[in-house]
Amino acid sequence: MLANGSPAQYFKDWNSNPDKWEAFCKYCKQDVVAEREVYYALTAINSPMTEGEIAAWELDQRMNSTGVYIDQPFVTSGKKLAEAEANQLLAQMGGITHCENPNSGAQLKEWLAPRGYPFDSLDVEHIEEALKLDFLTPEVRQLLELRQKLGGSAFKKFAAIQDRVSADGRLRDQFCYHGAHTGRWASRGINLQNLYKPDKAASKLAKVIIDAIRSETLVSGTCPEIDVMTAIASVIRTSFCASPGNKLVVGDLAQIESRVLAALAQCQSMINAYAQGHDLYKEFMSWLLSKDINLIDADERAKGKVVILGSGFGMGVDKFIDYCATFGIVMPRTSEDPNEVTAEKCIYGFREKYAEIPVYWKALENAVKAAVREHRCIFVKGVVVDGRNPKCLRIKLPSGRYIHYFNPRIGKKMKFGKMMETVTYTAFDAKGAQEKDLYGGLITENIVQAVARDIMLEGMLAAEKAGATIIATVHDEIVCEVPLDSTFTLDVLLQCMTRVPGWAEGMGFILSAEGYESSYYRK
Repeated sequence: MLANGSPAQYFKDWNSNPDKWEAFCKYCKQDVVAEREVYYALTAINSPMTEGEIAAWELDQRMNSTGVYIDQPFVTSGKKLAEAEANQLLAQMGGITHCENPNSGAQLKEWLAPRGYPFDSLDVEHIEEALKLDFLTPEVRQLLELRQKLGGSAFKKFAAIQDRVSADGRLRDQFCYHGAHTGRWASRGINLQNLYKPDKAASKLAKVIIDAIRSETLVSGTCPEIDVMTAIASVIRTSFCASPGNKLVVGDLAQIESRVLAALAQCQSMINAYAQGHDLYKEFMSWLLSKDINLIDADERAKGKVVILGSGFGMGVDKFIDYCATFGIVMPRTSEDPNEVTAEKCIYGFREKYAEIPVYWKALENAVKAAVREHRCIFVKGVVVDGRNPKCLRIKLPSGRYIHYFNPRIGKKMKFGKMMETVTYTAFDAKGAQEKDLYGGLITENIVQAVARDIMLEGMLAAEKAGATIIATVHDEIVCEVPLDSTFTLDVLLQCMTRVPGWAEGMGFILSAEGYESSYYRK
């Protein structure tokens, strides 16, 4: 990819740039040394690439090489409208604060501090909370509302797309094989895994917004109940589309983590609910509130959803309250009203109704402690905890591949007011080596996400075999591009995704998927 401002063609070699050429050669030599060390390290912990993982890596190369087609006129119009709106909002903010840079969080916080703003952060959640306060001055309230409209950096993805798109209109090399510890793909560059979550009102008016962006007629009055920046950010997925003569076929594994957890923990009541097609969110709230399932309203179902999605990995009450806030749900810790839904009632109710799940957390935690302490293998409901190598704890998944924890060791820490035995391991991320504790909920989460990834991989390979070209995977979605007259339809994709793999047969996996066919990508 050429850097901005570079000539269309240029060539550098040992004659034109001898110093840079020498540095390049040293880099290549060191690259080989590093790759050899990786090979030796993997050999030392007996972790060879399986046939399945080789197939996954090859699929990754095809997906990244093909790339995602970009609707460049839409991107150009969206960028132009967003930048014009951003400049207008910043001018208004500057007029209120007289800050040198009204887009600077530090300068805005310095201006807000003596004017009663109660928080140290200007993120979405804190601004929303501040705007509920009744003691804010009109100018502070106006500034916060403008900042809220300005939003984050979602619209900046338009410029990032323009910088990275190839001459043939496709965006390539956006996905990283095994980017997460669990084996899931990570997204690079534009980061398709982290696109703005569409506003509910904007989703209902998506076609109106998209048409207005294309014609560059989107203004604040186009959709009176939605500000311009929110509208633009909500439809940014439209930038990713099918190339001429093709269509997108997109499938999404439904509630995959909950379904995998139910199977691994052998939680029969949850397995039965999925097998019978019940609405698990409503079913749980019906049980929790002792209320007929047909009387559970949309608000109660939404609370049931965050319970099922958030409680499966040992989340405590305080963390659950914060988790609910990310869904826009204010969840009180406790209440004197026995009919009110509270965090304590949800967390402890989940553990009571689906009792096999906390038992599974404890079984895995005890197995990890024993395996590390005694350097042996322990079988726990479909997985093998292998502590024979003191340098690396391995957990063998039902698919046959492993997840790894480097340098595991037993220690003692103060937890819940008493000294408890713990297992600590060394994790690696962008910040370098990090010491982390392994506990039942985290171990369960890692295994569940890894198994969910393996199930999705089976679906991706089956979809390719059935004739699809896979161009992206976003969270639990598979995005395919096929000719308009292709026999590969949405039904075929969903069948590929919901076919229980051979290694998972008899374990209680009840898979479901939904999706759509379209000329462009959407939520």
